[in-house]
Amino acid sequence: MKRSKTTKEESRQTGICFIPRLSTMSLNESIKGYCASNSLFEQKISEFVENNYTITEMAYHCNMSVTTFKKKFAEYYHTPPHYWQIKQHLLKASELLLSKDLSIKEICYKCNFHYLSHFISRFKREFGMTPKQYRNKYK
Repeated sequence: MKRSKTTKEESRQTGICFIPRLSTMSLNESIKGYCASNSLFEQKISEFVENNYTITEMAYHCNMSVTTFKKKFAEYYHTPPHYWQIKQHLLKASELLLSKDLSIKEICYKCNFHYLSHFISRFKREFGMTPKQYRNKYK
């Protein structure tokens, strides 16, 4: 699929891209960027986080370099993508702690943390208490 020069120039000016639905495209397909609204940008970034895409993969699908993607992301969300991604995983963990009877270790892995100790320390830094204390306090 080829892009016209005007679309390419518009994409560079706005820095926001449209990514077709991931369910209909494979990772290896080249997804070309198109200008879109901010809410669509938010929706696509959320899909990427849910599907555990790396920042490099997100940049690729937005047809940007990693550096440009990080800058545009930080302009939009006022935080670097890595920190935003971790916060989203911790928010998901907090929901799972209250809604499911999963062990903390299971929640750790469901929220894309590879080490339980890292999960607990990041959770405590974000919420001011350990996952177990959080569950006991709010459940």
